[in-house]
Amino acid sequence: GGLVPFDGFYGHFGFEFICELPALFHPCEPPFFCLLLFTLTYCPISGVHYKESVIARIWHGRTKAEDYDAYSAFLKERAIPDYRGTEGFIRLIFLRALKDGVGHFTLITFWEDIEAIKKFAGDEYEKAKYYPEDNGYLLEFEEEVTHSEVFAEA
Repeated sequence: GGLVPFDGFYGHFGFEFICELPALFHPCEPPFFCLLLFTLTYCPISGVHYKESVIARIWHGRTKAEDYDAYSAFLKERAIPDYRGTEGFIRLIFLRALKDGVGHFTLITFWEDIEAIKKFAGDEYEKAKYYPEDNGYLLEFEEEVTHSEVFAEA
């Protein structure tokens, strides 16, 4: 167990590995290769410093089916730049699905730590953050979000 520094070319860029399984292509920063389970402590392309554990913040919201595409566009135009502008933000994934005439949106954001989340959401970081424009789209306002530690990626 535990992280072992990777000597050689990739070690220079801050890669550390848990095991020596066959290499996989790093999903977000080509052309760097890494092993199956890894922790990227520094990415030379994005300039992001990662810690051993990253925090995922998960939010869910619902819209009417007729607002599905408009809300998707709003999230891309308004929310993504807001997240990117927050120190400690790593990346996000927006998911959406139409079910029984209702649009479901799930947002997963990845953060360096809780302090970074507080920079975005405020001291009451376990509460969901909404924009004034959400009033025209969302069917209800879920009060809380979920936070989880990311312990592995493949």
